[in-house]
Amino acid sequence: LRVEGDDSLAEQRYRDVIRKTAEAYRSGGTGDREARTLFLLGRAQLRIGQPREARAALAQAASLVSEPALRPQILVYQALASARIGEEVAARTLLEEAFADGLTGRSLGEAHLLRGRLRLGEGNTDGGWDDLDRAAGADPRVAVEAGVEGLGWGIRHRDIGRARYALARLLLMGEAGERLDTIVVLMSAVAVQWSPSVAATMLGEVDSAPWDPAARSRLGLQRAKLLHLAGDTVAAEAQAWRVARGRGEGVAQARILLSKWRLDRTRDLNEAQAVVPILLPAGKDPSVVELLEAVEA
Repeated sequence: LRVEGDDSLAEQRYRDVIRKTAEAYRSGGTGDREARTLFLLGRAQLRIGQPREARAALAQAASLVSEPALRPQILVYQALASARIGEEVAARTLLEEAFADGLTGRSLGEAHLLRGRLRLGEGNTDGGWDDLDRAAGADPRVAVEAGVEGLGWGIRHRDIGRARYALARLLLMGEAGERLDTIVVLMSAVAVQWSPSVAATMLGEVDSAPWDPAARSRLGLQRAKLLHLAGDTVAAEAQAWRVARGRGEGVAQARILLSKWRLDRTRDLNEAQAVVPILLPAGKDPSVVELLEAVEA
């Protein structure tokens, strides 16, 4: 649920886990059973934004566990909690200990993701990029997050090759549409860092992305706006028309955008009326109705 973007329902489920594990812990247990209970509790606390409580539960779990395969997994989430609090040195130490203990399984992707973030923050770009690649390969559930991190760090480190690579990967993942808001913001940063033209070129495959239609059309509209800012009005209108003739919430916004571009060039009332046929197919949308009324007025 969390990976799919259903944050409210995911939080409800995590709180259920906290309640049940707290009850199980109070009922007693020993050794690895108690450690597993605390491990579940700490992970759930971490996911709902309680890193200090999570770190306490996970530290206790690490002190009780005897299973060789479980201990390094607990250390990974201790590291995540420490990083969330801002204790990055402690997080790095815990991660290295987890890797040294032969970390495997479902925590491996999150471990590489966190270490990649820490390394890139320290300026260790080679190690950081390697970790992000390993994270995506180790666990498909963190592949989108690794791609978003790669795009963000590519911008921060002015590495356009890495930024292009990360975005290309994201456009191939259907689940990446769940991170649309973040990707839109990052692409605006690309336009500032390099140029609107570069950002628009990077989004060249947006129309074939296996995303939800609403998410794909919104990113397609961003590409149209970037092309317009770059001065390529012909390509901008062609991109906007592809969205306008598609499906989803972006159809009305694309027709409004096309109409406003047309109105910017209008010099008489007859030309203004020419936007009416563009708007009418989306005439049920309140914003379209408002613009139609303005044109008539």
